[in-house]
Amino acid sequence: MTDRDYAIKSMKEITFQMANHAQNYLEVTIERHYTDIKELMTSYQKLILENQLYWKNWIWSVRRRSMKIWHMR
Repeated sequence: MTDRDYAIKSMKEITFQMANHAQNYLEVTIERHYTDIKELMTSYQKLILENQLYWKNWIWSVRRRSMKIWHMR
């Protein structure tokens, strides 16, 4: 094997290892971000439901108060 052949083979190996490392890094990063986004969306959905329940209860309490006032007249 000549020095040129060895250099070409080495460069191919280095390039392959760099590409493999980059691909692994991207897969791990994408998975981590996906997990983070999924957790955020779950929290957001819980907050929306909590907010809906709050306003539903608030509306019912206002209606009950207005019914009491209406009955007192």
